[in-house]
Parts: sequence; structure tokens; C-alpha cells
Amino acid sequence: ALEEVVGAVGDRVAPIRHVRPPGALPEPAFVAACTRCGECAHVCPVHAITMLPPSAGLATGTPVLDVAATACIMCETMPCATACPTPALEVPPKK
Repeated sequence: ALEEVVGAVGDRVAPIRHVRPPGALPEPAFVAACTRCGECAHVCPVHAITMLPPSAGLATGTPVLDVAATACIMCETMPCATACPTPALEVPPKK
């Protein structure tokens, strides 16, 4: 089901490259999977994650990092990915 949505959305995702929080899926899959709940931004200890405004088209309400304003510190426990209720953000396997 997610693959079908990704295929339908993939060509319409804005060509603008957003810097996503750690553990994000590739852009078309991320936009399709993200429910725009804001939990990742809520738990970010340095408040590096913001949500895209309505002008962002299909990506409206999805989380981004504005590294020019506040850098992500790559928390060891990755609270943003841990808080995500979908596969949009996932903690990568330990290496």
C-alpha cells in the first residue's frame, strides 16, 4: 500500500531538497509516510526540527532541519525517530 502511495506521490513531490531529521526515508516515501503529527519536533532537545509551512505543497507540515538556524546534534538515543509513530523516521540499526 505504501509503495502505491509513493508511486503516486513521487512525481509530484517538490523538487526542493529538504534536510530531514535523522533516520528519514527517501523523500517521496517520507512525504507519504509522515502523518505530520509533530512528535519529532516536540521531543527534539535542541529544537532543531521545524514543520514546513503551507507554501511547501505536498510536504506541508512535514519536519525539516534548518541547519542555518539550529544544527541537529545527532542525539545518541534519536528521540525524534523514536517518537515517530510511522516508518517515516526510524532509528538505524546499530553498527
